[in-house]
Amino acid sequence: MQMLLGIKKRKWDRSIPLPWLRPGSIPADPVTDFRTKDNSISVWCVLDESQVEQLVAALAANRDRVDVFEYALFDEHLLKRVNVKVKEVPGCLPCGTVNPWHRDIVQLTGSKIFALAKAIYPVLQTRRVYGAEVRQLIKREIQSGAIDPSKLRESMIKSIGL
Repeated sequence: MQMLLGIKKRKWDRSIPLPWLRPGSIPADPVTDFRTKDNSISVWCVLDESQVEQLVAALAANRDRVDVFEYALFDEHLLKRVNVKVKEVPGCLPCGTVNPWHRDIVQLTGSKIFALAKAIYPVLQTRRVYGAEVRQLIKREIQSGAIDPSKLRESMIKSIGL
């Protein structure tokens, strides 16, 4: 199973040379994508690409407007490797189908966050979905009935052209 984490792709770009960075180390910027609340990080479980697209649509639809959506995927087994606890916590997105896919990585400390970043940095698959495709994904999920447009912000409704 893959875990999806919302990120800023440029922070995780391993192709940008950092001559000062020692081998085996990671830069500090990726760690800032671990936005914690109550010592937890929100992630989503996905099994295949169709679930990724549906989840991207739901997460993007929960914003104020259509924009680029960036995320990363990593294997669930990495969570076990760094000994962090995962708790099933239903999401609260405007697409009921994806809400059961939500998980919280809980009881985090600074050292556990660093260990997680260090474990996933070398293998993380980062992706960027541009605005036009985000708009299409949201519209597709609305048309299929998966996303309830009445749960969207008015600014998002205008942004997708409904």
